[in-house]
Amino acid sequence: MLAAYTFQFGNGFSATIAAEEIRRAAVVNTSIAGAAANPFAVGAGSIADQSQNKFPDLVANLRVDQAWGSIQVMGALHDNSGGYFVPSTATGICNVTALGGTLTGQIACGQPDDKLGFAVGVGAVFNVPMPGGLTDRFSFQVNYTEGASRFAAITQPGQGNPAFFSNSGVGACPVFGPAVAGLLGGCQGSIGLGYWTDGIYGNPGALAGYDGSVQNTVVWGVNASWDHLWTRNLKTSVYGSYIATEYNDTAAALIANATCNVAGAAANTVTRITVCEPDFQLWMVGTRTQWNITPSFYVGFDVAYTRLETAFAGSALYTALAGAPRNTGTYSIESQDAVSLTARAHWDILP
Repeated sequence: MLAAYTFQFGNGFSATIAAEEIRRAAVVNTSIAGAAANPFAVGAGSIADQSQNKFPDLVANLRVDQAWGSIQVMGALHDNSGGYFVPSTATGICNVTALGGTLTGQIACGQPDDKLGFAVGVGAVFNVPMPGGLTDRFSFQVNYTEGASRFAAITQPGQGNPAFFSNSGVGACPVFGPAVAGLLGGCQGSIGLGYWTDGIYGNPGALAGYDGSVQNTVVWGVNASWDHLWTRNLKTSVYGSYIATEYNDTAAALIANATCNVAGAAANTVTRITVCEPDFQLWMVGTRTQWNITPSFYVGFDVAYTRLETAFAGSALYTALAGAPRNTGTYSIESQDAVSLTARAHWDILP
């Protein structure tokens, strides 16, 4: 859903303001964690505990379009409010039984103050004249967000957390040592992972001096590409991106309590992480060549290299889903690499 208004100043200058359907990653309540409930899944989305939408994303930009290309600066405001605190005798936040009645949910326990997220960015496209009357195109975009990560990491709704497994490190895992690794079936290999979130919070008192406020996740990224026309029907693109996710000290400590320091484990999660630093970076470079054989039929080939750099380190216990291809056991935590090849043939059967 989208409602927008664009004002044309003339000479290619314009301004747009819009109310858009909210772009949300999870706001995670770390106080739901325990042996049977871990909000941070491997490769799946984090469990969200956030308020209902109070207002749509408010987005605005200033833009100029000229023969040489275009450039714009943009910004957005985003509702990043948390849900409700959970009953906890450990933090003394709420005792539902003492309230009388049969309340079993969280609503009686209160909630954190409303939280605002934001995003700012700049992007441009430059037309580059080439010999033979052809025009190449260079484009880039830089985004910085706090509590509005999907304005920098543009993923599909419900997109899972980044995670890659490899077979390296088979044998006794470091840090835990052979005895513990042996009890868990030996080292199963290595894993790199990160958690997409908009924010982190927990019950007041979960950390010394912590008031239960939502901690905005900082995500920033750079994307760039060059499109080169060999002929009017054959082109090659070279592209790259870098996305960094950063948690402040309070958020990192809440994550540690929810997953790194947990003895038990829920399915498809990692626990007992020896170095609990949740920041991570995801970057990739690639190239794509497309041949437009006819106006309605083209083929393309795409080769990309992706690297997930995780600040988590040491070893961890991974608890697998029933029937999953990976075994429960001890894994080394390491940065991971992947190479992909995609071939596509596209034919428009309707004009």
